[in-house]
Amino acid sequence: MALGFVAACTPLTSIVQVVGGTAFTCARQSDGTVRCWGEDSAGQLGDGAIVASRNPVSVLGITDAVAVAAGSTHACAVLSGGTARCWGNNNNGQLGGSSQPGAHQPMAVTGLADVTAIATGWLHTCALEASGAVQCWGYNAHGELGDGTTTTSFFPVVVGGISNAVAIATGWEHSCALLADGSARCWGANANGQLGDGTTTDRSTPVAVTGLVSATAIAGGSNHSCAVVADGTERCWGWNGYGQLGTGTTASSPVPVVVSGLSGVTAITTGASHSCARLSGGEVQCWGSNSSGELGTGTFTASKTPAPVAGLAAAIGIGAGTSHTCAVLTDATATCWGADASGQLGDHALANQASPVVVQQAHAVGSVAATAPGSYHSCALLTNHAVECWGLNDAGQLGDATTTDRPLPVLVTGLDGGPAVTAISSNGNHTCALIADTTMRCWGGYGSSTSSTVPVTTTALTGATAIAAGQYGACGLLGDGSVRCWPGIGAADPISGLTPATAIAAGMFGACAREADTTVRCWGTNDHGQLGNNSTTTSLTSAVPVSGLTAVTSVTSGSNHSCALLSDTTVRCWGQNTHGQLGDNTTTDRHTPVAVVGLTGVTAISAGYESTCAVLGDGTARCWGMNDHGQLGDGTVGDSHVPIPVIGLTHAATISAGWFHACATLSDTTMRCWGANLHGQLGDGTAGSLWWTNDRNAPITVLADR
Repeated sequence: MALGFVAACTPLTSIVQVVGGTAFTCARQSDGTVRCWGEDSAGQLGDGAIVASRNPVSVLGITDAVAVAAGSTHACAVLSGGTARCWGNNNNGQLGGSSQPGAHQPMAVTGLADVTAIATGWLHTCALEASGAVQCWGYNAHGELGDGTTTTSFFPVVVGGISNAVAIATGWEHSCALLADGSARCWGANANGQLGDGTTTDRSTPVAVTGLVSATAIAGGSNHSCAVVADGTERCWGWNGYGQLGTGTTASSPVPVVVSGLSGVTAITTGASHSCARLSGGEVQCWGSNSSGELGTGTFTASKTPAPVAGLAAAIGIGAGTSHTCAVLTDATATCWGADASGQLGDHALANQASPVVVQQAHAVGSVAATAPGSYHSCALLTNHAVECWGLNDAGQLGDATTTDRPLPVLVTGLDGGPAVTAISSNGNHTCALIADTTMRCWGGYGSSTSSTVPVTTTALTGATAIAAGQYGACGLLGDGSVRCWPGIGAADPISGLTPATAIAAGMFGACAREADTTVRCWGTNDHGQLGNNSTTTSLTSAVPVSGLTAVTSVTSGSNHSCALLSDTTVRCWGQNTHGQLGDNTTTDRHTPVAVVGLTGVTAISAGYESTCAVLGDGTARCWGMNDHGQLGDGTVGDSHVPIPVIGLTHAATISAGWFHACATLSDTTMRCWGANLHGQLGDGTAGSLWWTNDRNAPITVLADR
């Protein structure tokens, strides 16, 4: 399915450095944080997920970066204390801290001290230390680690003979160091002369770049290298199949050659088959391959000599990826051009651009008072009493008078300035809203009723004080403490046996109520013991007491299980436990309540399809149970039979679990969701084409649509 990204965006600001990888981009901001966007198949965006993002996402745990570098499918940052952290693909040890295949968030590089710069190649990485020494790690088939061997290393090794380096650069399979005397040394693959020593012989230790003196900067492309010299001109060497050496020809050179017509060069960057230079006046010129628009000239025509980037005259920094290029502007925003199949340009368009486009940041949806995830859609009640929904819309469950799926929130028709909504509840493919006048409006489809794409008043209920939507029906709590339910949960008549109720929760085939005496009663099917009365006998219209529960402050129901929060801030659960959703470290169904293991300090709970989540008093969250779509939010897709932390989630105020996803509101009234995202139910502007292809196993921000 093709879904457009329609969020109103503003330029990403406070950028001091921008770098490009193969199909992703990262920006370092003035506060020391790093944001990345584009392809994320190896976790190279560093946000704990493995899902591409057209919108810049924060790299987890990086708050004091002083430099950042992006490789093929990994990235690294130097921190203010001189240490380094890397994330993404690690199949060849390019992260430098572990033999594990990858890391979806930054991990420390071992054995480094006083790092001042870092450079990332295709499958290897190098770091410059304050002493002038260089260490490298990762793939080494061509000697690109410079330690005299061709043995891959998962941990840093010292580059031989380098003790006075002031800058470093890496290509696909080669590395270079600029020395304090203005000369340069390179090592690694050399089939195209990219080491600049006059040969095409690979080198496992550094060799001098022939004839290069007074160099002030150095850069490495896929199979070529470039350097700035003190007079403001530029030299390049290596492969030249697209004119990336800038000489006006396509003749490769194993020694440095002068780039034609350039003067006043202050910075350089190299992509796979193109090169760019920033001049002293702030303008940028590029040359070489241009099949994706990476030269930024307004065309897709290659150029063998430098050509101005269209409309760009105020750059203070540049960085190239494989087939795209970016620049930092004087106002601390960034602009990019070239390949955009994975969203690496940051303009949310997913279309190659031959001219610069501004990197955009979509804003978090704000002023959220409550969340209500359904099966494959989500809704939010805003503080102004309006309602927004997003995700699957085949039954009109988004309430926007269409059946069009929405990957971003849209206002529910008639609830955006009309009667004030005081509560919402979603389940299955419908949502219900409680109105201030105690009536209830529902939209979507449930039970045997006719679907509606806009809210309609529910005639089965008036005088309600609380509502609960179940999979095939809904229930309402009335002012006198009685409860009425209609299709799919009990009957349209009052539920008997309640004396009186103060809160209600609905699941797939049943519901529960908290009573004034702080006990709980449930009704519905009971094949898994979900009524909690130590039996499997169904009771459709009469509520039965849950065994042994007192001092209950709230209750929640999932598909075939329920949980209660007690006044001592612990949680008890009962019913189906196939995936550990009861949290008692087993998968055994329970016909009476059992304690959730190790969970105290709970302020709110919510049961999903076959998972459960809780908010703690410190603003963190824990989830347990089914996790095939990452709905536990812990960065994995493995079930957990005990509560585990939702990573990266702080300041949580409320939480609500849907079928295969969950959402939380934060104390700043923004919203985060995680789990399945096939239909855009996480609200980040994306959706998948197949199950699991766009899931998020860690929280992401729900974005505003206007």
